[in-house]
Amino acid sequence: MRKDLLDKAGLPVPKTVDEYLNVLRKFKELGVEQPYQGRENFKYADTFFGSFDAFPYLSMHMQQGDQIVPKFFNVDHMTKALQTYKTMFDEGLISKEFATINPTVYKNNILAGKAGMWAMNANEVLQWEKQLQANVPTAKIELIPSPVGPDGKGGYYLYNSVTRAWFINKKAKNPEAIIKFFDWMLSDEAEKFFTFGIEGETYKTVDGKIEYKSPTDPQGVDEERYRQAFLWMVQDTKYNKGTLSLTPEGQKLMGIYDTMLANEGRDGIQFEPRLEAYIKNPDISPESDFAAPVLLQHMVKMVYGKEPISDWPKVIEEWKSKGGNDVVKEATEKFKSKDPNVTISMPRR
Repeated sequence: MRKDLLDKAGLPVPKTVDEYLNVLRKFKELGVEQPYQGRENFKYADTFFGSFDAFPYLSMHMQQGDQIVPKFFNVDHMTKALQTYKTMFDEGLISKEFATINPTVYKNNILAGKAGMWAMNANEVLQWEKQLQANVPTAKIELIPSPVGPDGKGGYYLYNSVTRAWFINKKAKNPEAIIKFFDWMLSDEAEKFFTFGIEGETYKTVDGKIEYKSPTDPQGVDEERYRQAFLWMVQDTKYNKGTLSLTPEGQKLMGIYDTMLANEGRDGIQFEPRLEAYIKNPDISPESDFAAPVLLQHMVKMVYGKEPISDWPKVIEEWKSKGGNDVVKEATEKFKSKDPNVTISMPRR
């Protein structure tokens, strides 16, 4: 959230959904173009689905009676989440074009100072703040807890422990060299390179200690982010301890990971690899962090007022008729048989 705007509004950090909506309304009064920054597919714009424990994603399954079903089967939770977004849409707290805002426009709006609140990866918040301040020098970004819903809980869904993996083509002529390259990325030498760059160019060593100053210009920030987040393929991607430990802001962020962020997250029953019934029916198959096509089209129409939210049970039936019944059957069988591919992410609050 833009802490400078929150201070200007004279409001405390919100906790509940209603308090969040009131902050967004105040941002609108202050002239903020997009109080809540929306994005297509609700990707990185799913804050309030977490409040109602209604994420319609791949890893979010639950036990309902004697079956294992996706969490969007909870009609009460899902309709309340959709109604929250419709309220935001009707009141102009989210862009009327949110359903077509792509990742580039999403980030550009934020860095241009047009947004009051959004979702992002915490490990990039200091870099985004520097880029934002290049356009709005007084801007301050604050990480705050997710809005809690009726059960007193909230949070984004918990990713699987492994968020990315690399595969070596079986036709590769030198797989040993590739593996050696990956192994090198775990060395002290590699950590120094990916963290600080090239000695004499991006950092220097004085009396045995590294002196490094994170760039503040947009191009330099992008270079640092690319080096640390993308080129460094094998690492603990939680955050970069090397650079964060050098500044008070970085040390504060690491503290936030150990306190606030450690308490975030909604649980769910996960299936890795993906259930066969999902693979056979792509129209009903969700991604890791956005809903299946057959669900998304109805979700957007309901927020836009083109379909009544009360029709959500009909959406569930449509999903089931297009292969969803097979998903429920397979998920239930794997869960009851204690299949080793079934994992349960535990809630943190």
